[in-house]
Amino acid sequence: MKKILSLTLLLLFSISLLSCSTENREPVFQVTPTDLFAGDAMKFKPFIENAGAVKVQYRGDKESIRLLAEVWVNGELQDIHPQIGGFLTKETGNGSREWNGEVIISLEMTENVEGYSQYAAKSVFYEGSGHVGYGYTFDADEAHTAFGHIPLYQEQRVSPEEGEVAIWGLQATNLNALRTMDFSPEQLKLTDWAVIFKLAATDA
Repeated sequence: MKKILSLTLLLLFSISLLSCSTENREPVFQVTPTDLFAGDAMKFKPFIENAGAVKVQYRGDKESIRLLAEVWVNGELQDIHPQIGGFLTKETGNGSREWNGEVIISLEMTENVEGYSQYAAKSVFYEGSGHVGYGYTFDADEAHTAFGHIPLYQEQRVSPEEGEVAIWGLQATNLNALRTMDFSPEQLKLTDWAVIFKLAATDA
């Protein structure tokens, strides 16, 4: 009886190991919202109020994770900025590549020479071996009087090879009211002006 029980436990343990091994080889592109100002970090919020961050787990065959941005004007997609930052993935030795880290984005609102709103974006890709930062500027065709964040509300999984995932954004208007907003096209059609940041896996 003990021998049968031991064999059963051994079989279950082997199946468990095989399952974990298979899962670890499966492609994944997962983005999880994180609180940039949790705990003691709250003291830094007054210095970078307009910021958001996500944790990223990628495993697939693409060479990099890149940051892109969409600009929406009067409810329509007006422009796509396809490459405003990125980080190379690492070879894992089993025919795939991976990147596990955080992406942080901040925006500073200023005015251009015409008196219209201008948004200076800074992005940082951070992981265990270091980080890299980028800057980019977006110009609006009007002076905005109000703005609000568009955060990622819950974890997202997309296709590791073809998917894009929105991670953070900002909407602005020259009116006196803003709507609660998400990344769906139906909601973005209600914006006066918005910039949406996305991540995508791509070959370098």
